[in-house]
Amino acid sequence: MFKSLLVLTFIPMALCAVGGLVGRTQSAGVRGILHCNGKPERNVLVKLYDDDRGIDMDDLMGETKTDANGHFEVSGSNAEFTTIDPKINIYHDCNDGWKPCQRRVTIMVPDGYITDGPRAKKFYDAGTIELAGKFSGETRDCVIYFVLLVALVPCALCAVGGLVGRTQSAGVRGTLTCNGKPAKGVLVKLYDDDRGLDMDDLMAEGRTDTQGRFELSGSIAEVTPIDPKLNIYHDCEDGFWPCQRKISVMLPDGYINEGSRVHKFYEAGTIELAELFLQFTNIMATALIHAMLLIMVVHTALCAFGGLVGRTQSAGVRGILLCNGRPEPNVLVKLYDDDRGLDFDDLMAEGRSDSNGRFELSGNNAEVTPIDPKLNIYHDCNDGWWPCQRKISIMIPDSYITVGPRPKEFYDAGTIELSGKYKGETLKLKINLVMNRILLLLSLVPFAFGAFGGLVGRTQSAGATGILLCNGQPATDVLVKMYDDDRGMDLDDFMGETTTDSEGRFEVSGTNAEMSPIDPKINIYHDCEDGWWPCQRKISIMIPDEYITVGTRPKQFYDAGTIELAGEYAGEERDCIH
Repeated sequence: MFKSLLVLTFIPMALCAVGGLVGRTQSAGVRGILHCNGKPERNVLVKLYDDDRGIDMDDLMGETKTDANGHFEVSGSNAEFTTIDPKINIYHDCNDGWKPCQRRVTIMVPDGYITDGPRAKKFYDAGTIELAGKFSGETRDCVIYFVLLVALVPCALCAVGGLVGRTQSAGVRGTLTCNGKPAKGVLVKLYDDDRGLDMDDLMAEGRTDTQGRFELSGSIAEVTPIDPKLNIYHDCEDGFWPCQRKISVMLPDGYINEGSRVHKFYEAGTIELAELFLQFTNIMATALIHAMLLIMVVHTALCAFGGLVGRTQSAGVRGILLCNGRPEPNVLVKLYDDDRGLDFDDLMAEGRSDSNGRFELSGNNAEVTPIDPKLNIYHDCNDGWWPCQRKISIMIPDSYITVGPRPKEFYDAGTIELSGKYKGETLKLKINLVMNRILLLLSLVPFAFGAFGGLVGRTQSAGATGILLCNGQPATDVLVKMYDDDRGMDLDDFMGETTTDSEGRFEVSGTNAEMSPIDPKINIYHDCEDGWWPCQRKISIMIPDEYITVGTRPKQFYDAGTIELAGEYAGEERDCIH
């Protein structure tokens, strides 16, 4: 068995060596133009390979970089028994942000451009390629190696980040109170959250002063942007529970500074430690979870029984809401009696914050057992395009519950800064139950989401233009369709279609209503260099987000460039029904 494996290991290498000695020399050449958002992309690396189809390593035939006008020309030769399979790999950073490694586009060169001999007689013109869009089958050149490194040496990555990464800093300040009084001597730490890949990196630590105030800042070197978070360790309203309560607050990316000094501090506001921060959730998910609980008739009946024979209890809460340091008006706040998942929470009161961000709520409920009052805050601070609203839930301490219809003492929730992301207290947090329910609902009703989005989502549009060629000639009457890619949740939403004119030009646009941002893409269906193969070749190109318009007409069209269809793009498919 071992000998067989050894032979199989060495055969491909031996064949390659022999092929190099006795195979016939073949060559190929490619030229083209690369653009990024309509402008020439200079200094982009382009490599020409003979694709060995996984038998062994691809053979490098030549490489070059684009000039100031985005032009490139690369050629090379290789000796093989069989016909070579030339391809070009384009490595670029267009519209890539902070992501590691580089984007890679692979295009197979048609066999008709292969020449016998060491010099290419005929160059394949790849056209003008717009790199901003994402081609189906596009990859990252170092993903495999990156995953391997993360799996084997996460600590080594940290060390390397410290050596070669750029120094970044963050700072946070705020005030901590416990039942309305300054919480002094509370330990606070500033970390760079490494998302579970390795231990979080400590950036700074300190304790609150006699007024409950704290200020922390620190820096760290990372290859990627840091994820600063504040951890607060305290014993407020903790009784005899072991260890300490911990609150984690993620700092918004806008407060990350380049360099070792902090230029802008994140104001965490006045945080009342007596309250129990549950978690950010999503109104949609919460409503769906509660809908599933309708089948629990027995528990609902028990609740009704409590309303008949229970004692009336009340609670009240007040506070101030800020968004990036400014009063956040008109924020919806609701006071509930939390029924711990047995049935629907009981609404006790609701209201909205005023022009100064202030709110005050009170209400009552009849229960056999003590009520569990909580405050829900629904807001859009630092929420961008995310659907629905962010929700913070704060449990009110039992000591603020009053027997009777009117609260004798209001709970002061303090000044709450909404821009930060509260990860939730680690004590008494039932994350797994919530996540399991959400996953169950997502598996059952993906089509319902699509239908609902069409009813209540905002109308968004996109458009694309370009030129299609086949072996350098205009590709006429080629079908081009635009879709909103639903990422496998349900069928992609059709937005529009067209066919190319006599010069190979196309222009297509369309609209779709979605709660979240649409993901527009164009599909190109063609028969260039396809011979007798059934169905049609299909190329898909994702349109960058910045070309999405809110409304029924796109304000800016994405220029896909001049696309040569003769070559085979990595990830290309066949489509028989379209």
